[in-house]
Amino acid sequence: MLSYIRLQILEEFYFAFYSVNIKMNTISLIYRSFTTLIVLTISPFLFAQNLYNNVQLTVNGTSTLFVANQFTNETSAVYVNDATVTINGDITNNQTTAMTGAGLTNVLGTSAQQFLGNQTFFTNNLILNNTSAGTSNFLFNGSNNFTVGNSATFTDGIIVTNTNNITFNNNATHSGAGNVSHVKGFVKKIGNQSFVYPVGDGTTLRTAAISAPSLSTDAFTGKYIQANPNTASFNPASKQPVLDVVSTCEYWTIDRTTGSSNVSVTLSWLNSSPYNCLGTVAPTDYYTARWDTDSTKWISHGNGSNTGTSASGTITTNSLPTKFGPFTLAVRNIPLPISLTYFNGKITNEGNRLFWKVSVEENTKKYSVEKSCDGKNWNTVGFVPASGTHSAKDYSLTDTDPCEGLNYYKLVEFSGNDIREEYAVISIINDKVLKADFQIFPNPNSGTFSVFINGEEKLSYQMEMIDVVGKIVSKKSLQNGLNIIECSDLASGVYFSQFKLGKNKITKKIVVN
Repeated sequence: MLSYIRLQILEEFYFAFYSVNIKMNTISLIYRSFTTLIVLTISPFLFAQNLYNNVQLTVNGTSTLFVANQFTNETSAVYVNDATVTINGDITNNQTTAMTGAGLTNVLGTSAQQFLGNQTFFTNNLILNNTSAGTSNFLFNGSNNFTVGNSATFTDGIIVTNTNNITFNNNATHSGAGNVSHVKGFVKKIGNQSFVYPVGDGTTLRTAAISAPSLSTDAFTGKYIQANPNTASFNPASKQPVLDVVSTCEYWTIDRTTGSSNVSVTLSWLNSSPYNCLGTVAPTDYYTARWDTDSTKWISHGNGSNTGTSASGTITTNSLPTKFGPFTLAVRNIPLPISLTYFNGKITNEGNRLFWKVSVEENTKKYSVEKSCDGKNWNTVGFVPASGTHSAKDYSLTDTDPCEGLNYYKLVEFSGNDIREEYAVISIINDKVLKADFQIFPNPNSGTFSVFINGEEKLSYQMEMIDVVGKIVSKKSLQNGLNIIECSDLASGVYFSQFKLGKNKITKKIVVN
């Protein structure tokens, strides 16, 4: 005869067992002649509870049954939880019949707990709260799985599933997952709801998600791996050309384990070590990538949508993949926004003049020229706005304070979203101090006079005529040697001719009659 033991938990009583062991061996309590036993009161601590292998244990009521140590459910036992059961030790389940019950299992411990046995342990609701140190607070150490029927709350502790999994049934949800509490291993989701996998590496939550499958019986299993995909023979260097760089520090597996639904996949990024091997990337430049076993390469699933910033966020595939397996982050192969014709420089009396030309200009916001006196430390000389004409354009910028000796210059282009692209480095040698002698004759004159410059052959010079109140009345560009100046329209009076020579200025007095 199959006997039943029902623990009816009343609010005014608190029940604490050192262990509950539902098995064949009978030590202290033998129930042979009762079909039902209702326990209404019990001492605060019952140090052992050993029941027949063919006994059904049903827990119901509004208070909590507390198991202070191990919970073991043997082969032919039948355990039903319709209340709240708190288990402080390991959980072993070998019950061959499917477990049922609408209650809550609170797995609470201060030292590491194990899930053991060879059968799936079911609970409708689950709270995980293990405060012990380490990254293996709940360890699967058998051939069993763990199934949640309604909801799971992650409070504290890392679940390590090894080759097993924690399964969320149709309509089951979870909350509270974070760095201190998530699954390091496999998570299976059954049902036709979108789902975020509460997975990570035991230190950091690194979620992935799927959109809603078609059928309530469909199932997808996810896992996060903080490792180079190449360690599993998913070579990041083998990729489609549209992908510039594939992550070498992490990947996820999203496998379709039941059904034929196609779902979108969402991955998360975190720009901190050891998860940022792609560097600082704008959300729009991330792509999703999947390892294709047929072509043995990473193929692009694009960027359908994204959230967050370059520090952290998520990216979703731009279509519904029809095949599944390893997924990871990648950077798209971005065409150069400009086609640079040349970048050159020369010495002028104002300083080092840098000039460049582009034949194609797409989504360019501005340019800058950076300078280094040692080839290591760089400073910005200045910025030049882009023309925005999408056609050939000449640009220039003058460094009025060059280094003595060797100067290195590089051109930097900034796109519309402030991504910088560096171009070739050039050098200019300023190995001597600019010197020149300026002679003006005749002086006084009638407005027409000559300026003889004894200076550098290849340099040009600027002369400004300034009246006595400081107003510039004329500007002339001069060359080394003899220069004829025609200023006959000037009124009679005293003027000053100012010559710019590098950072220096030379001023001479001129009298016009």
